[in-house]
Amino acid sequence: MLRPVLMRLCALYLTRQPSIRIDPVARFHLGNGARLERINWLGNNSPRGIRESFGIMVNYLYDRDTIEDNHKAFVRGTIVRFQEVDAILKGVAVDEVDTRPNSAKRR
Repeated sequence: MLRPVLMRLCALYLTRQPSIRIDPVARFHLGNGARLERINWLGNNSPRGIRESFGIMVNYLYDRDTIEDNHKAFVRGTIVRFQEVDAILKGVAVDEVDTRPNSAKRR
């Protein structure tokens, strides 16, 4: 049952105020306009990955249409993130989140 706890801790760590010391890789991507796209459980299950991040890996998305706005949000102290990350922050299992566009969701 470590998965939900570690995933939430990772999401909290990556979404806290940029003025607080954050991970340098996260600072690089988010500061350059990427969006925190996904947190992957056991995305790196090598011995080093387990030792350094409990095997958790993160994906960042650079969307040409939102890079500038994402950068400005980061400078103002907001981490732009995908709804899956919000679900993790709320304690919802990622596989329970419907990430399809609104028009494709079941009614």
